[in-house]
Amino acid sequence: MSSARQMVCGFRFILQNKIAAFAAQNGRNSLKNLVDFWSSPTHTLTPIIFSVNPSSRRHVLRFLKQQNLNATVLTNNLQEWIDREARDESINFETYHPYEMIETILKSQTAKFSAKVIYSTIGKTYENRNIYAMVIDENPNESKPVVMLECGIHAREWVSPATCLWISNQLLKNSSESELLQKFSFHIIPVANPDGYVYSWRTNRMWRKNRVPNDFFGFCRGVDLNRNFGTNFCKTGASPISCDNSYCGKKAFSEKESQAIRDHVLSIKKSKLKAFFSVHSFSQFWMYPYGYKDDLAQNHEQYNTLSKLAVDAIRKVHEEQYQYGSISKIIYKASGNTIDWLQENNLSEVSFAIELRDKGYYGFFLPPHLIRPTAEEFWAGVKAVIQNI
Repeated sequence: MSSARQMVCGFRFILQNKIAAFAAQNGRNSLKNLVDFWSSPTHTLTPIIFSVNPSSRRHVLRFLKQQNLNATVLTNNLQEWIDREARDESINFETYHPYEMIETILKSQTAKFSAKVIYSTIGKTYENRNIYAMVIDENPNESKPVVMLECGIHAREWVSPATCLWISNQLLKNSSESELLQKFSFHIIPVANPDGYVYSWRTNRMWRKNRVPNDFFGFCRGVDLNRNFGTNFCKTGASPISCDNSYCGKKAFSEKESQAIRDHVLSIKKSKLKAFFSVHSFSQFWMYPYGYKDDLAQNHEQYNTLSKLAVDAIRKVHEEQYQYGSISKIIYKASGNTIDWLQENNLSEVSFAIELRDKGYYGFFLPPHLIRPTAEEFWAGVKAVIQNI
């Protein structure tokens, strides 16, 4: 039976102080082989979410009690959340779609709006799937600043591709976005990790990495693509252990997916790439460099100003609160990530990593009816940034 079909339980801690945070970090290390952590303890006192298989439930509950860690059961049947996500596969932009349907959507959009959009294959995965990039532009022959969205680099974060597809539809169908298309060219990678995404649909809903084999027997598969970029490679916040969820790979840019993103970015002249958004879930964070160190970026004041504008714009849409700040201060240290590489190499004027909804109740299993509000508020944040660069 695949892990996607097993009953699991989710728990949430709310850390009240640094002592509890320290205890939780120790607990994370002790529970590592029994549970699947969705988030990590941080100094921002955000919830820690993890799932646990039925066979480990009693042991985990006993451990939590011994450590005086209070946990809230979010669901006793995670499969119900999984089934609800995958229920509707019709072509619309307010539900989750498998990879093959996303391919169909890209082809359909190109056929209907051929004057505004083209899509191309920017790379092939280990399992020979296409990595696509869409270019949406009202006047593609004109040279314009580029806004780039990288979506779905972590397979289980389904709301990321769904949000980026919703945005592509807005740009193509909504006449009110015409002014933006006169000013900017939008490059969207809807699914940056096709193999992992397909695996999360077919086999293991909680899969994060790509699907490359890491050893002769193939026991431990996958590289965390957001730890595979060439800035401070495989240091803090990345793992050299191939079975870990944050495994960095054998070397920087070892993976076909990270190579495809790198090459697409490098195909854009430095002076043209104005803003880059790496779209993730969950926690409702709007983040900027650096992830691998606590040092502030040289243009920190610009990042801080634009981020405040973004979260203010987000709040006005559906009254949702997002925190903003550098990755290392808001969430955790993470070396080898996309936006640090862009910042260090001066490849984009600004680059952001966004954790979309929610704050932990549903986590990676955000219900389909929340895709649209999530996309609407994120899009408001994007527009606040690019209109004020």
